[in-house]
Amino acid sequence: MKFHHLITTATVALISQATANQHIFDVLEPVLTPDFRDIIQGIVDTHQIPGLALAIVRKNGHSEFGTWGKKSEDGSRVTEDTLFNIGSCSKAFVAASLGILIEEFAQGRNTTPLPTGLSSLSWQTKLADILPEDWELSDPWASEKANLIDILSHVSGLPRHDLAYKRNHSTLNVTRNLRNLRPSHELREKFSYNNHVRMFVYISLVNLKTIGQMYMSRILKPLKMTQSTYSIDEAVQSGKMSETWTPFGRRIPPWMEGLETELMAGPGGLISNVKELASWVKLFLNNGVDLDTNVTIIPLRTLETITSAHRWMRFSVAGHDLISHGGAAPGVSADITIPVFDGVGVVSLANADGKQLALHDINLAVLRKLASDTNVSIPDDLSAHASTRFLSATWGPRHACEEGPSATHELPRLDLTGAYDDDGYGTFTLCNASSLSD
Repeated sequence: MKFHHLITTATVALISQATANQHIFDVLEPVLTPDFRDIIQGIVDTHQIPGLALAIVRKNGHSEFGTWGKKSEDGSRVTEDTLFNIGSCSKAFVAASLGILIEEFAQGRNTTPLPTGLSSLSWQTKLADILPEDWELSDPWASEKANLIDILSHVSGLPRHDLAYKRNHSTLNVTRNLRNLRPSHELREKFSYNNHVRMFVYISLVNLKTIGQMYMSRILKPLKMTQSTYSIDEAVQSGKMSETWTPFGRRIPPWMEGLETELMAGPGGLISNVKELASWVKLFLNNGVDLDTNVTIIPLRTLETITSAHRWMRFSVAGHDLISHGGAAPGVSADITIPVFDGVGVVSLANADGKQLALHDINLAVLRKLASDTNVSIPDDLSAHASTRFLSATWGPRHACEEGPSATHELPRLDLTGAYDDDGYGTFTLCNASSLSD
């Protein structure tokens, strides 16, 4: 099973505190004019994106939506209600839900029982205390000291190891297998993205059902995100689920089903649309308060914690502090980009994988359009910026290859074909390059 996360932060829609006069993009002039829609269409055509949905979200609640292309092979068009899996953008809901629970425990209002032997819950609570029978890393010190902030910040020391979990694994299987996986760094030494630990969060606080109910009752329901779901069956039955394609236009079935729904729900399982994600982004643009009801959904202290730079990606373009979170899975791509102090967010969803650079280009094109309307300069040649070069190198080889000479070395021919066994990965077979085996 292949799973990608391309820009890593703990949340998709992140915003720090800002005063009203700092919201230079908070204007009502339309962005999606016919001419600008043609610009987006050009990007869609160039990158061969089957279908795209776009939301431009303002702090004041005004949103614009645009759609391009098809959602299915029969030619049905993408609409603002079309459902897409949003990949790693789902991680925001893990961080927010966990933060809500932590704040309730801090205020003495908790209704969720803690595991036996655990008397309090905070961002510094150790994993070994939450799951004493199941949590173990190969490094004893890291196993003992790793806490929730470490896990959500991807500084556990573990690399991706995505091929170590299988379709029939449960979150408990994955957690118990961590002890068999080799770390690439020491705990807190270096940022190293890992999906496994997000799966763990789903079972860390009692059980999957409790956390799932938390998402529904405390986040999705208050925001009226009624179409958003973790169930592929529900999404397909609604008739609004988009079909999915490879980067080169081959139709593929939904990537997540059965036990995978439980396994990948935390790190990449939410299915949503741009209309409902606009409500989610608007929540972060307004300090965790739902503008429609004036009710605080994410407590301010939680919002401040999950939007702080615990080794998460923030970067600057022409003086604008941006947070960008990309997510991808087989057949889907997503990107959300927010100028931190400018009171606006951009959401783009596509029904093919490998389109992250295109979506990032689309989101930055929106920001350039907004900037031009307010006499702010954001250069067209963003490749000149070190931050953008880093993003491009993270998302794919395009700019990384352009920056320096190509270094190709012929390696000695080694016959590595055969069956292998590893405690963490199980049994696997390496085939000869000329083999026709799947």
